[in-house]
Amino acid sequence: TLRELQLLGTVTHGLARSDQLRAADFCARWVRAALRAGHTVELARALAWELSFASSLQASGARIKRIHALSARLSEAVPGMQRGV
Repeated sequence: TLRELQLLGTVTHGLARSDQLRAADFCARWVRAALRAGHTVELARALAWELSFASSLQASGARIKRIHALSARLSEAVPGMQRGV
């Protein structure tokens, strides 16, 4: 549900400054839940955070590029979403 997705986003945000590894775990849960729910806006938000974690936790360049490409496609497909905001 949307409330569950928002909760996962809030936990991700809250942990991001103090425990990046746990925040990344909750972010992955957020991405999966958004995919299951088919909620495009929450998926785009979760992927933006996933991109941040992938970059800071030194994921492979190929993975970062895939996440970025998917995020860009989602942001273009959803009315009102702006890239880089």
